[in-house]
Amino acid sequence: RPGCPENLKIPYLVSLYFFLIGGTAVCWRRYGPRWVTWGRPSDWLGGFALGLGFLLVQRGLLALLGWWTPPQPFPWSLLGKALLTSPLLALAEEWTFRGYFYGALREEWGRWRAAIAVNLFFSLVHLFRPGELLFKLALGWGLFLVGCLLTLALERRGRLLLPMGIHCAWVVAVIVDPPPGNTVPGLWSGLQGESAAGILSWLLLG
Repeated sequence: RPGCPENLKIPYLVSLYFFLIGGTAVCWRRYGPRWVTWGRPSDWLGGFALGLGFLLVQRGLLALLGWWTPPQPFPWSLLGKALLTSPLLALAEEWTFRGYFYGALREEWGRWRAAIAVNLFFSLVHLFRPGELLFKLALGWGLFLVGCLLTLALERRGRLLLPMGIHCAWVVAVIVDPPPGNTVPGLWSGLQGESAAGILSWLLLG
């Protein structure tokens, strides 16, 4: 929440995600889907490269059109923090939402209903934060689409490390190059507050 001491945020997040991983592990032993596998390290690397490739295309187009400029100087300290925290976050969320919840519900409800239900839940969980309603609507819709893409990645191979790699790359980008604090929240607000950048990002995500 606003005003929370910075030195408490990291321990809180680490404990939260370890609790999420542990709880999911207990449930998976009894009810876990058998069609979902971890995969190989190459699946994670491929997913990370895929997620990074999407970001490079997005940022490259925005830079060519003059709607985005790289952060100057480059925040190397934030990159180190991102590379340390993003794997844990991606592991916890993908194992819980796409691996356990989607994997189990897919066997009962089928792919489409399970994907819609789980990714709606995934987006709603992220909205318990301060912000205007319009901001939350845009964030929720974007997270729902992101969740659907990660579900599709899992469906393609049945290997959880693939969507984990994609998720990890996107978390790194959010930490290293976050939207500016003075951006007016809206459905179309993109990087650095440019509406056209937001529209292009929605198109790329679609």
